[in-house]
Amino acid sequence: VANAHASLAEHSGATTLADIYLSQEADAESMKAELVRLQKALEQAQSEIQRTEKNLANAEFLSRAPEHVVEKIRQRNAKAQAEIQSLTQAISKLEKEPG
Repeated sequence: VANAHASLAEHSGATTLADIYLSQEADAESMKAELVRLQKALEQAQSEIQRTEKNLANAEFLSRAPEHVVEKIRQRNAKAQAEIQSLTQAISKLEKEPG
């Protein structure tokens, strides 16, 4: 009879409190992992900003580098700025999530 109840629970989609708890634990761990990933990506974007701004602030570099190289650095800087904004918003949203 116990096997019949277990089988019925599996097929009916019934969820036990233990299942809910484990699911919440997994969700919390998943959120923590995502937060770590986003923070690492944010650090990388910030490093890219520092590198590109260093080049763009160097008058000697700007006077000697071909225009297409300077433009590529400007594009990398703009992309990193946009990534920082997006990542900051995502991190803020994730930190406000319950759990």
